[in-house]
Amino acid sequence: MKKRIYITLISSMLILILALTACGKKSSDTEIPLNEKIESKAFAYRTDLLDSAETLTDNNKIQEYLLNWAKSKNLKYEKDDYGNIIMSMAASEAYIDAAPVTVVCSYDADSFADNMDAIASALYIIKNNENSGELNVIFSPISNGNYTALDKLSKKYFKDNTKVISLSGGRKALWSVNSGGNSNYLFSGSLTAEAPTLSTAYKISISGLTGGVPDGRISSYPNPVKMLGDLLASFKTNSLIFELSSISGGNSSSSYPKNAEMTIVVSEDDVEKFTAKLDKAIEKFDKKYKEDYPKATYKYEAVSLPATVYTKESQNTLISALYTLSDGVFYRDADDEIVTISNIGTIATSEEAFTISAQGYSLDKANLTELDNQYATTCSLAGISYNRISRVQPLSTKFDENNVSKFQKEVMDAYKEYDRSNLEFKNSVQTTPAVFIAKKNSKVKLVNVVINKDKLEVYTGTIITLLKNQTHKEIKTLDDDN
Repeated sequence: MKKRIYITLISSMLILILALTACGKKSSDTEIPLNEKIESKAFAYRTDLLDSAETLTDNNKIQEYLLNWAKSKNLKYEKDDYGNIIMSMAASEAYIDAAPVTVVCSYDADSFADNMDAIASALYIIKNNENSGELNVIFSPISNGNYTALDKLSKKYFKDNTKVISLSGGRKALWSVNSGGNSNYLFSGSLTAEAPTLSTAYKISISGLTGGVPDGRISSYPNPVKMLGDLLASFKTNSLIFELSSISGGNSSSSYPKNAEMTIVVSEDDVEKFTAKLDKAIEKFDKKYKEDYPKATYKYEAVSLPATVYTKESQNTLISALYTLSDGVFYRDADDEIVTISNIGTIATSEEAFTISAQGYSLDKANLTELDNQYATTCSLAGISYNRISRVQPLSTKFDENNVSKFQKEVMDAYKEYDRSNLEFKNSVQTTPAVFIAKKNSKVKLVNVVINKDKLEVYTGTIITLLKNQTHKEIKTLDDDN
């Protein structure tokens, strides 16, 4: 009896062990869905970038972060003389016949809030791809709209058969085959200072905005430089007497201003009129923008009387310039598609002069010239100097749904496979790396991707699926023979 019980116990234990072993094998063989991997890791990379944002205040610090990250992940990497960081992976055995892929991720510390998603996606692609052919992920810095680093990047990463993904950040996520060119402008005028004749001074400020790269959603961004200019013009229109002491804001012509402030002097008798108008402007601002920009603050406060203000004539010149210079959507085509936009990025004043910087973006060369001409005319009428500092021609490729290239079809198929929906190529009015990549080699297969937080998972998943779907062969393993 005891022997039978003993044998039964042993049998039960063996069955339990076999069951646990089978369960363990099933668990290890179960593939984690790609979307779960991306949600876990890509968003973890983004969170780390967000947590580090306060220290990543210039491009050199971002480069240091990327180099340390690559080193910690045991990736092959190098940095060239222009600040480009290239992280590389050789083709796996199964994908030895696949065409090389190059991902170019641009970033600018001044627009870091917009760039985090592109960087997080690129980090995921180089570290977590599901096997691929030769892969290079290149992080290329931009400064005030200057793409010198990318312009100087070696052409060896852009061979004739290379599939290239231009990856950048922006509020409006999209896939495109085109990219806007740009003109960079500097406007300036003389100022004359004198002692104030009025008695009560206020500092008016708008701060806490996110900044970012101007794109097709420019009309929804509250440009604080332009808003303060409009406020001054409104004071004049309503016959409110004031003296302007200073106005400043923004960091770069190629990014939305994050803040702006000005100091005005008013009569003590008019304080109630001014504060009532300011309270109304703040109420309107909060109602329209507070939900999308919860950290934004529009306020005013009494300050000490400044030593100088601008003469009425020079003050009027500045206000006229700031009010009339184009900012926002400049031109739409017959299909109501945005073709050209302009962004007033900075304003600065001294006792002798003011300077305003702006940048225009367009998908059409002729229309970009029209913007040049309008700015020149406005400056002439306002009595200020006009200077176009630089010009970048657009990549004007048009997507033709009746003549889809092989690479475009691969991209669309990858999107469909990953997201179960159809990909629609749209226009990218802002300048992206695609403009400069196309100049390096017109024979590369090129697609332009602008990514944001909402599309981080889907767009990254599409790129990983595209890599996975490249030409490859099945590699037999020992398990296959069992």
